Amino acid sequence: MVINSLKLTNFRNFKEYGLEPERVTILVGPNGVGKTNIVEAMYLASVCRSYRTRRDSEVIRWGEQVARVAVSLTSEKGDALQLAIAQDGDKKIAFVGDKPVPVSLVVGRMPTVLFAPEIMELPVDWPAKRRRQLDILCSQLKPNYTRLLLNYHRILKARNKLLDGIASGRNGEDELGFWDKELVEYGQKILKDRLEIVKLLDGEIGICFQRLNNDAMKGERVLRYRYEATVADPSQYAEDLDMARARDVRYRNTTVGPHRDDWQLYFDGRSLRLSASRGETRAALLALKMAEMSTLESVKDETPILLLDDVFAELDRRHSEALIDFVGDAQVIVTATDAEYIPKVFRNNAKIVEL
Repeated sequence: MVINSLKLTNFRNFKEYGLEPERVTILVGPNGVGKTNIVEAMYLASVCRSYRTRRDSEVIRWGEQVARVAVSLTSEKGDALQLAIAQDGDKKIAFVGDKPVPVSLVVGRMPTVLFAPEIMELPVDWPAKRRRQLDILCSQLKPNYTRLLLNYHRILKARNKLLDGIASGRNGEDELGFWDKELVEYGQKILKDRLEIVKLLDGEIGICFQRLNNDAMKGERVLRYRYEATVADPSQYAEDLDMARARDVRYRNTTVGPHRDDWQLYFDGRSLRLSASRGETRAALLALKMAEMSTLESVKDETPILLLDDVFAELDRRHSEALIDFVGDAQVIVTATDAEYIPKVFRNNAKIVEL
């Protein structure tokens, strides 16, 4: 997949901005000029949500009503595709060509993998942020996943409201039956999709970690991706939910299900957040992103676009060279405050855009 052109309208600090990326494009400039905003816009066109804020309305330029991101793409099969996302206040409108479509039908049309400084905090961050990372990958890989997730959270909200009513004496427990059945139906599908993707990631991440380290640590450190579920077996979800009912009423919240699950990276059976140095954490998370690329490419039969926001300043020479070698023919968008941070082999074959 290749982005041929990007056009921004009223997006963040840009009134109007256009870019025609090459296979490798380096966006260079001081902090505050909008390099990360361009990467954010590409990511938004891919997964229909920002990675920098939970309120997507914040991407709208100050004083304006609507922001728009439009991309022109060519797939590896030679197919042309036009995508656009308009943010109108808190409402998002998606387009394929000139035709408005549900946002869920756009997610994954332009597969991307993002590595940004925020990702360094994932191992010690809130579980919700780790779930979000996994859900974004699943949404790109599974066409119906976004819709499943939206329906699940709609039902979850209704069930939690009912639990509050039961605890307050306004409702009876017999009213939970309908919502439990609906929650289990969507929750099981989400869990099955997640576990399928986790299995693929776990199969790739160890290989990517060894490749990233040029086999220097082969046989010494084994990196694994583990999903930590509140429901061990999706087929037992209904039973687990029923067993948790008294607790749910007491806490006025649904305590089991995919909305409470987590994942962690492990070195030799020990959690990364407990046993790894800053350098090992950086290498492990880079390996995770490489594993995401491999998984997307194998499942979708399309090379994803790699977005690297201020990454090379964080990487040592060995890891930088290993990443470049791994990228292959993928289109890469890189940001940096100084082009000198970017390895020469990348700079010599890149389009450098100064902002």
